[in-house]
Amino acid sequence: MASSCSRLCCYLKIASLLTISGAIAFWANSVSAQITPDSTLGSESSIVTPEVDSNTSPVYQIDGGAVRGTNLFHSFEQFSLPTGSAAYFNNALEIDNIISRVTGSSISNIDGLIQANGTANLFLLNPNGITFGSGARLSLGGSFLGSTASSLNFADGTQFRTSIQSDASLLTVSVPIGLQFGTTAGEIRVQGSGAILDPNTGLLSNKDAGLSVRPNATLGLIGSNLKLEGSILGTNGGRIELGSVADEGTVSLKPIAKGWGLGYENISSFGNIQLSDAAAVDANGAGGGDIHIRGNTIRIIDGSQIEASTLGAQPGGTLEIYATESVEVIGMSGMFALVYETATGAGGSIEIETGKLVLQDVAQISTATYGEGSAGSLTVKASESVELSGSLVISSEEVYGSGLTTNVLPGATGFGGDLFVETKQLFIQDGAQIGSFVDGFSSGGKVEVRASELVELSGTPVENSKFPSGIFTSVQEGAFGNANNIYIETKQLTIRDGAALSTATYGSGAGGNLTVKATVVEVIGRSQDDQAPSWITAQVFEESTGKAGNVTIETRNLVVRDGAEVAVSSLNSTPDAQGAGNLQVAAQTIYLDDQGKIIANTASGQGGNINLNVQDLFLRRTSEISTTAGIAGSGGDGGDISINNARFIIAAPNENNDIKANAFLGQGGRVAIDAQNIFGLTVRSLQDLQTLLGTSDPAQLDPVRLLSSDITAISQTNPQLSGEVVINTPDVDPSRGAVVLPQNLVDVSGLIAQGCAAGNVANESQFVVTGRGGLPPNPGEVLSSDDVWQDWRSSSVTTINAPEAAIAPSPRTTSTPLIEATNWATNNQGEVMLIAATSTNAVNPGQSVISCR
Repeated sequence: MASSCSRLCCYLKIASLLTISGAIAFWANSVSAQITPDSTLGSESSIVTPEVDSNTSPVYQIDGGAVRGTNLFHSFEQFSLPTGSAAYFNNALEIDNIISRVTGSSISNIDGLIQANGTANLFLLNPNGITFGSGARLSLGGSFLGSTASSLNFADGTQFRTSIQSDASLLTVSVPIGLQFGTTAGEIRVQGSGAILDPNTGLLSNKDAGLSVRPNATLGLIGSNLKLEGSILGTNGGRIELGSVADEGTVSLKPIAKGWGLGYENISSFGNIQLSDAAAVDANGAGGGDIHIRGNTIRIIDGSQIEASTLGAQPGGTLEIYATESVEVIGMSGMFALVYETATGAGGSIEIETGKLVLQDVAQISTATYGEGSAGSLTVKASESVELSGSLVISSEEVYGSGLTTNVLPGATGFGGDLFVETKQLFIQDGAQIGSFVDGFSSGGKVEVRASELVELSGTPVENSKFPSGIFTSVQEGAFGNANNIYIETKQLTIRDGAALSTATYGSGAGGNLTVKATVVEVIGRSQDDQAPSWITAQVFEESTGKAGNVTIETRNLVVRDGAEVAVSSLNSTPDAQGAGNLQVAAQTIYLDDQGKIIANTASGQGGNINLNVQDLFLRRTSEISTTAGIAGSGGDGGDISINNARFIIAAPNENNDIKANAFLGQGGRVAIDAQNIFGLTVRSLQDLQTLLGTSDPAQLDPVRLLSSDITAISQTNPQLSGEVVINTPDVDPSRGAVVLPQNLVDVSGLIAQGCAAGNVANESQFVVTGRGGLPPNPGEVLSSDDVWQDWRSSSVTTINAPEAAIAPSPRTTSTPLIEATNWATNNQGEVMLIAATSTNAVNPGQSVISCR
């Protein structure tokens, strides 16, 4: 069951081949030079001078403006650039911030180059809207912030507003601290011709296209709705800020090492952000950059991607996505924080916080390492739900599914990152996966899922059931690292139609441990083609030299039915197989039905151990609990099965349900059962099986070939190596095996006299309780218990699972004969009394005795 998500490099290559070439930017109104200063700054107004460079491209030099300290203010009635043109802000080198605004009513259409001197940051405010075409470029030494905010706020309380304002005294030397939005902010669109990935590296091969800023600078776009259509936003290890604001409020600005950090604490309503037509947001660098995206609904579709990967020795940054409503990643799109082959720095982390996260049609969110640096963590917090679906089948051995993954990729020596999901409901289907996979030479990260209501894993790709939907940690074939642990906590866990919850090893490393805590656990059915069971498993697969992990389940009800399995198994049939792990279940009820299995079997090597701490255990229709070793005809001792503290263990007769701790060549295991009552199961020895099956062929000596329900702990080849079955049941003689219910139940009505003898009181019939316990009503049954009799009749005050207190019989006393009442009267307390003629009861003085007749 090789994972579809572990080979992210292959996924990136496929993504590059399937990249959609975005439409060339369409300009509804072709623009000529429209950089027009206004007069709001008086004598300090901006001066625009058109020139032509050596390539005959028009250049519009912008001089003048109002200087306040290290701030330079420009004000324009219009600001647009035609294709191939340039706007050159000719600022002094000591300027830190170039702050420009548009006071007119038209949007800014920019399809040319914007440049400035030195390391100045450039702010462009136009509340009407900003559209960047496919020819838009930035050549700045500092950050660029484009916004449809109505004003820029400063630390001293002043504002640089886009509304008509001619008071130059309001200009300030202070530091910008916020973008003030009004109710009519326009949208921002960035158009391009589609990002192209290098098929060998997975990196953008046309990264120079689009809008980009230098290292340690910020590229920020903050408007109402934000649309990236085939465009590229980039920074070499810097910071990218994308924000969508739908109503009045202030987005805070704070100077940081990589330019500007934006805060949305004072924003109550957000707009939408969409990346489409192979758009890309790229913060790759020597150390991965930071990407911060904030909106209501954030959609990444049509082969678009967001990436903040580490290419060198510096540590990666953080990719943060915050969406009030939802984050949707659809159609070969994804978010990545990778460590590339030559990198030694640690990878960045991915953090997503939203109401609903949706991944569809081979969408990926992943941290991974190809190199020496360790991969970053991946954290998802979705208040409502996380939904993953969809896969792409390339061949019988290659399937790519939607996924949340952290990976150690081929050749990597860095560790995998941890993966954490917190939500109300988690749905994974159609070959999608959550997991941590090791394909290299180091250990993977752990996977933790906390879903307050439901985790539902269902199905496989229709074309290939070897790649199930589910939650995984694994060591891939040829890898040498260890898989890490899985922890699931939820109210209800449902795994069905071939899906899996699995920690496994295909390589030389060990598998991880798997822990489930849920009120209800259901493992149901098989894949659509009936080739794969639904399962909870810690397994060692063929040719793996690693050891399987352990499985621990804490639940109220565990249901395993319709061919599903809960397993700790080893399929390795080689002599160096290390065997299976251990399986422990603590439950009120375990229900196995229609080939439902709890197993710790091995093809070769030591069988695992199964410990069931359960109140009620039910087995129906060829269900099985097994720790059999050497199922491939190999060596290895059978494991141990312990069933503790059970009230009832019930197997329906003639439905072939088995509890077995067998071995083929090795020592049989041990079955120890501590239960109050066992029904329908029979202990069988090796000789019993030989007699009942009519064969001494070890390969045929399996109780599954009997219709009866059996308990075995044998060596199929050597009677001297049989294990033992120990049954501790108060009402059962262990030497006689488990109790089988009588075929003809006693009619208790025939044991009690139907009438009472006539005559005087001295000779009346009696029903006398002589004590507790005694002989059974049927000589073929065991002695009855000494337990105190309990009244189980229904009562309006009976508590579920809490029978009424035991009722001990009262001693019988001798009474005087009853005398018929003939009169009534009242006593001195005013009570009515029935009296006989001979009664000595005192009546109320003055009260006459009234006849009952």
